[in-house]
Amino acid sequence: MANLARFVARHGDRRPTLRALLVIAAVVLPGSPARASIEDFESWDVGAQEGDDEYGLDSYFLAFSPEWEAAWMESGDGARSSMGSTVNEVWEMRNELRLQRDLNPRLRFLYGFTQNQGLTIDDEQHLLGLEVERGGFWFGPFARPNTSKERLDAGLMVRRAWSGGLEIRASVSFEDWNSDHTNGRSDVRQRTFTDFIDPAREWHFGVRQTWSARRWVAVDAVRLPEFRRRIQPPAFTGEPEIFRFVGGETWSLRGAGDPLPGLTFDVLAERKESRVADFPSATIAPVDMRREAWKVRTRVSHDVAAGFLGRWGLQLRGAEERDDAGAAAVPYRLEVEDVVATVGTRRGILSWLTGELGYGHQKTTIRQDGPDSEQRFTWGTRTENRLYLIAELKTLGLTARFIETIELDDEGYSAVSDHDKGFIQIQADF
Repeated sequence: MANLARFVARHGDRRPTLRALLVIAAVVLPGSPARASIEDFESWDVGAQEGDDEYGLDSYFLAFSPEWEAAWMESGDGARSSMGSTVNEVWEMRNELRLQRDLNPRLRFLYGFTQNQGLTIDDEQHLLGLEVERGGFWFGPFARPNTSKERLDAGLMVRRAWSGGLEIRASVSFEDWNSDHTNGRSDVRQRTFTDFIDPAREWHFGVRQTWSARRWVAVDAVRLPEFRRRIQPPAFTGEPEIFRFVGGETWSLRGAGDPLPGLTFDVLAERKESRVADFPSATIAPVDMRREAWKVRTRVSHDVAAGFLGRWGLQLRGAEERDDAGAAAVPYRLEVEDVVATVGTRRGILSWLTGELGYGHQKTTIRQDGPDSEQRFTWGTRTENRLYLIAELKTLGLTARFIETIELDDEGYSAVSDHDKGFIQIQADF
């Protein structure tokens, strides 16, 4: 069995009790992005993204279109899904559902579900909450239940909205709130026990200003202050007890605008960093993994002629992981940078059908240092090119997009004819 300490910190923990969970911000504020949690920071794996030679392009196509984002922001209840092939073995899925019901003018019930499965993460999250209004403020408790009871999170949220379109919100989550109660109370299941030495609290703050569906800006920040805990694997595994440090933070800025008639744009800027440091209580080398990533994306649409719409996209991304506890003369470090650019044209064909055709390019640069035994698999510094075709169908409050991409260069793996990757997206407002 691989050494648990090094495997977990370098590749993420895949055991069911440590599956990544995401906070469902969308049920607190429609249109908000999902946010990180303990399990997300622990399982995050920058190097695993290199299993997909076109990760930059694929992440770009998995994102919902500007028109869909605008409709999602305006809707109250809804469901949406984005899924597609990233590697031959992985069908990446991002599913989201949100419901809210006013029980009376000052009491609201919230429910949300999100599922995010792919190369680096396997999340499934439910959120239940109640909001009470007093003096213009909405506040109340929420819970994120999980099959493993020690992974139950609970928290408090508050928000305030003004008639001019300004909304501010904040929340604190007591992560793994039930762990102390469940630890030591099971003699049936052979499982990993986790004892918290420090309390784990996730703090979130967000603000949004909305002028219209096509003109808005939002900022979100999440911080998980570093904490310590002791992880005790079942005795039969032979794995050592681990003393672990975990911490991280994320922030994002999103917005959209329509500065000129027939011209719209949207923009995303986000950054994430984490530390997962394992110090086993045995003669095994410690691991102190630091991961950082950032992304900036902008998409522009403008009228051309005869009903055609021009589409331009640019996405810049950088990611790094390193082991600060490495004892090698050259410590392990992996750096990934890529640029994605797309250009296309969109046009309505029928009242219920819209088509889009375009070209996408990706330039990726890889730098990796450290012993060969520690290095990750990568496709190396490279360029990727493809054509894309989109058919978008809309009827009765349901919209679906079918995205087919066609390879324009040789791939290092088997492909079906000229087919590269395919994606499906569905969105419905209730």
